[in-house]
Order: sequence, then structure tokens, then C-alpha cells
Amino acid sequence: MKADVPSNAHNPGTTLPENMRIAYRIALLCGGIPLLIGCAIFSLWLATNWNGLIFAGVLMICGGWTLFLEGLIVLGWFYRVGSRLPNYPRRRLRLSTLGATTLLLSNFPAAWAIFTAATTIIEHHRHD
Repeated sequence: MKADVPSNAHNPGTTLPENMRIAYRIALLCGGIPLLIGCAIFSLWLATNWNGLIFAGVLMICGGWTLFLEGLIVLGWFYRVGSRLPNYPRRRLRLSTLGATTLLLSNFPAAWAIFTAATTIIEHHRHD
């Protein structure tokens, strides 16, 4: 499945250059990868209760920060270059940037919810 990369197939003059499409995909991956892997690690930990997954979760939080920063930098470049393209619709550029930013930022509440749930479960088992 291809990522929804901003372009306009009906009007070739408004299609993004390949390097901008790649930058947008990188920003989406930087937001999606830690979200998916973090949820998978938490789900596996819930199913198996294997303590090694706690360490994997901590590593994913560190890696998630790195991917967030990388995604933010690439997305900033995407927006800056896109805003200089004379034929590319500004509204589409803003909406694409907003969507990718939302995906990048969604990792923080997800990580907080998982962290809170994990610590609550660990504390509950400690008192049993």
C-alpha cells in the first residue's frame, strides 16, 4: 500500500518533485513506525508478561524521540521547499504538513498512555 503522497495527478504542473515526495514519506514513516512498534511491544508485553519487552519499550521511546526529531526536520524542509513552488496549492501543502505533524505528535499521548498503563499494571502486580 502506498502512502498518500501529496500530488495532483489531474494537473501535472502541481505535482511535487520526487525529492519532496520522498521527504513526505519519510516524515510519515517517522511518525508511524514508533507508533506501530510501540503498540506492538505493549500488546506483546500484555500477552506474555515478558520483562524483556519493558526494556524494548524503553528503547522504543528513545528511538521514537529520534524519529520524531528526524521527521520534524524533514517535514520542515518539505514545507519550506513546497511553499516556494509557484504552482503547488498552498492549502494542499498546509493540509499535508498538518496531517504529518499530527501523526508525529500522536506518538506522545500514545507513549504516555502506554507508560501509564504499564506502570499501573506493574504496581498492581507488585501488591499481589
